[in-house]
Amino acid sequence: PATTLARRGTRLKVVSVTFDASPVAIGDALGGERLVGLRAGRKVAARINRFTFLRRLGSFSFRHFGDKAACLGGRMGDRETRFKLTLHYDGSAFRGWQVQPGKPTVQGEIENAVRQLTGEHRTVLGSGRTDTGVHATGQVAAVTMPARWTAHALARSLNALLAGTIWVQDIEAVPDGFHPRREALERSYAYRVGTAARAASPFHRRCCWPLCRPIDLEAAARAAAHLTGVHEFRAFAKAGQPHRGYTCRVARARWLPWDDLGAVFEISANRFLHRMVRYLVGTMVDIALDRRKAADMALLLRGDEGDSALITSPPAPPGGLFLTRVEYSDA
Repeated sequence: PATTLARRGTRLKVVSVTFDASPVAIGDALGGERLVGLRAGRKVAARINRFTFLRRLGSFSFRHFGDKAACLGGRMGDRETRFKLTLHYDGSAFRGWQVQPGKPTVQGEIENAVRQLTGEHRTVLGSGRTDTGVHATGQVAAVTMPARWTAHALARSLNALLAGTIWVQDIEAVPDGFHPRREALERSYAYRVGTAARAASPFHRRCCWPLCRPIDLEAAARAAAHLTGVHEFRAFAKAGQPHRGYTCRVARARWLPWDDLGAVFEISANRFLHRMVRYLVGTMVDIALDRRKAADMALLLRGDEGDSALITSPPAPPGGLFLTRVEYSDA
């Protein structure tokens, strides 16, 4: 963008620009003129010329006197690039994924960061909505950016702007029509149950259900064995999508030890209903604590054919749930 500067003329308004050129190229383009602006909330003044060593390149907002930018920041023509983002976040800091007015959300935080980089609103689409308190180590999102952005530069800039509760693990360019939710083939979740006393530690309790008592892991595993295959999960959904039904195809469902802190339930399926994993875990933990019959799991999966008086256990708390992976076609 620096090479588009015209020579001497009008006073400029504040514009947003990302420099990916070398300091020498920037200095040549600006002709050594003085820039005054803001970076990361701190006022800076710098004389950029061929002798200046710019230690950190990034996103700046500048008021520049003397030269006029014909095209600085914003779109450069109509060329844009679609990017796929793989995200980690601590859900305890947010009211879920989806933007909500006046409330901190993951989507809202990322869109605010993108606005700082581009000077305009750009929608960030996620592969699915996570509820308040639910975490992710493999959420997938997509955003369209001006063509000057590379995957490496965008990852670096977003991680510099986002709070420590969100981390961009990876970014890659994808076809323009890529939709992270509609094109997802399979999603995977993990739910951690802390059975050891140490699970109550503030360094663990935010990322697990701090039950702090032993469970019968073999009983939980037997209950999980009923889940694989195609089943009606109406009983395990707080809210469904009637037009799509309640049928899900579960590829994998298992309980494993979680270090020396407890157990983790892992499940992969083509789709999930609202709070489905948390209702499953709540019910299986009650079975593992001998609070309900082992046969209940199979009966609850029969849908309309099952016992209408039989209901699931209360859902497990949100803090133990992680969206861990979203699968797409290699094509």
